[in-house]
Amino acid sequence: MKKIYTFSLVLGLLLISFSASAATLKAGKESYRLSGGESIADNFYVNAARVFISGVVEKDLFTAGGNIIVDGSVGGDANLGGGSIDVLGPIGDDLRMGGGNISVSNSVGGDLLVGGGMIFIYSESKISGDALIGGGKVVIDGDINGDLLVAADDLEINGTISGDVKARAGKIFLGDKASIAGSFNYKSKEEAKIASGAVITGETNFSKLKRPTSREWNSKDSSKSFEMVTVISVALLGLLAHFIKLLALLLVAVLVVWFYQKESEVVVKHTLSNFWWEVLRGLGILVITPMAIVLLFISLIGVYAGMFALLAYVAFLIASGLYAGITFGGLLYKKFSKTKEVEVSRLSAVVGIVILSFVKLIPILGWLVYLVFFLATLGSLVEQCYRKLKLAN
Repeated sequence: MKKIYTFSLVLGLLLISFSASAATLKAGKESYRLSGGESIADNFYVNAARVFISGVVEKDLFTAGGNIIVDGSVGGDANLGGGSIDVLGPIGDDLRMGGGNISVSNSVGGDLLVGGGMIFIYSESKISGDALIGGGKVVIDGDINGDLLVAADDLEINGTISGDVKARAGKIFLGDKASIAGSFNYKSKEEAKIASGAVITGETNFSKLKRPTSREWNSKDSSKSFEMVTVISVALLGLLAHFIKLLALLLVAVLVVWFYQKESEVVVKHTLSNFWWEVLRGLGILVITPMAIVLLFISLIGVYAGMFALLAYVAFLIASGLYAGITFGGLLYKKFSKTKEVEVSRLSAVVGIVILSFVKLIPILGWLVYLVFFLATLGSLVEQCYRKLKLAN
């Protein structure tokens, strides 16, 4: 029971932590407010039950909370995850969000990527790039200067889309103010209801959306749906990946090695002794698993299995990010110790994570080094879990 509690604590710290070199970090149990007269010059990370951003964030904003309101300005990207999210202020670059109820009512300088329950893009919104949206009910009254890719149960468009529209929805309605400069390609249970004032400059292509079975699913439909769902999944997972801070990662590493020292040493030794094989295994897992998860979801007969696989996949990705540094520290200990043997300790874990975090700052080469260690630990962790499950059975 103690180890289960510790594991839960470690996983929680990983999910609410942040990884960044130059940043401002704020966290509060109940609420946090950046007042209108305040300005943040660095990347800004904030986590609280209620978050209010009324000031100016000059660079990127990363926020997690129950209720999030952004009525100030963000100079760079905005990455938001919460129960309800309202973006009332301008966003300088890309806007990425995942939550329950979401609304946007101002300009976005880059692309818009959203996943949620109810999504409203109000008429005041001006999206400079493309929009990728997935939700239950989606209402788009604003303007999108690029292409629109959307999946929803109920879709309503009453704004101007300067590019093509690709939609998959149960019901689709184009209002009097809807204007699509490119083509309108959609799949639905029934033909879209198009108001007399709506304008579609390009072609309109409609495909009947049927409830698929495993035998009826054809490769053309699955490839297009795979593209849509995969991009949305990667965007949302990417939102979570930004919430890892170096100091919190060090704390988690110390806790893991403290409570799971023997298990961690087994993982590190196995990784280093089978390094390139585990890199290949990790690469295969990283690429193939999302495809399998998407196919489970879109088949409609494996939704629960898909949800479980997605949770397991995210857990392995988080753990691999942690153990990449721990393994790097184990390798350094082996190279510079007198015994020339692999040993995992709290000190080696901290040293490995710190040095690898600086290595990542090196353009291209640094990220390649990190990616190799990440893939190696991913393959090794999956292999070790598989062995334990096999022995248990």
